[in-house]
Amino acid sequence: MRKTASVTVQRAIVHIVDHQQPAPFLSEAELTLSDNPALQDYFSAQAQNALGDEQTHSAHFEKKDGSPEASDACFRILDDGSRFVAASQDLARLLHGAMGTDQRIASGSLAVCLVTAENGKASDYLALFKLDPGRGLVQRIEKLHGKRVVSFDVASDVMPPPEKLQKAALVPPRDTQKKFDLLLLDRQAAAGTANFFAVRFLNAKLVLDEKTSTKSLYSVGIKTIERMTAEAVTIPREAAEVVREQFKAAILGKSVNVQQLVEQLPEEAQEIAQEEILRKFPHDKRIRLDPVYAQETLLRKSRFRGDFGVSFEVNADREGDVIESTSFETLPDGTEVAVLRLRVPNWRRL
Repeated sequence: MRKTASVTVQRAIVHIVDHQQPAPFLSEAELTLSDNPALQDYFSAQAQNALGDEQTHSAHFEKKDGSPEASDACFRILDDGSRFVAASQDLARLLHGAMGTDQRIASGSLAVCLVTAENGKASDYLALFKLDPGRGLVQRIEKLHGKRVVSFDVASDVMPPPEKLQKAALVPPRDTQKKFDLLLLDRQAAAGTANFFAVRFLNAKLVLDEKTSTKSLYSVGIKTIERMTAEAVTIPREAAEVVREQFKAAILGKSVNVQQLVEQLPEEAQEIAQEEILRKFPHDKRIRLDPVYAQETLLRKSRFRGDFGVSFEVNADREGDVIESTSFETLPDGTEVAVLRLRVPNWRRL
């Protein structure tokens, strides 16, 4: 989905979700976008922006815990377009309930859109946008064939949309993606009550949590150095050390822009690192990390010392890979001697 050249919203419906009211204000019919091309362009641009936003992450619908109602409603729309209006109303009711009565949550509107993505072939997916009050859209309620419809007039100076969406979800057809169920944009996902969108409304969870992402990115750095060494006839030691330090610095932050990380690496490492990152993080432009876990676990050293000035250290998480076996012997004078079998990549005399 991320590699789309362009996207177009083909169908859309909007509901007003004001959690200070006892129920959402529901549209009874979808918008006629052909009569409002500016709004169609606005929604299409927001779908494009959400796909390209570095805060959009792969997620899955929780199967065991919580309610599957939101995912069921999404897939009802994707499975049967004739259920578009009714299922979108169900989504608005669910969002209204998830917002509760918390005064810190901004009331707004829920736009439910069917999107066509052009990337060699057309494929429909569902886009959900929570639209907060802003200067770019003027909300209005009208009648269409006797049915009430929530719509917007788009100010002429807001294309492309100047404001970034805070919350959006992009849902492909059921079982069409192996590694995720949806792409989730939730800028305030870690801010307490802001979990109403990802957790209470969608019952969704990121595919990779911060700790798993940190471990995966650390492994990307190790794999990059291993491949650099294996694929090059000669590889400057300095280049490998730069790669090591760049990945070490990256995992000690709270997040990292993967493209910027790759561009900071030595030229001979960039293509390899890009391939490894895409393998681990195929849909993420920014990765959220756990620096405490990195410091206390991944970068912690196991240190050993013996007689004759011998000292040895290894990253704690790779100790089992390097020290293949350990046995002990006792010399005639009673001195205990450790006999180690080591497997050390790129061993060299300093």
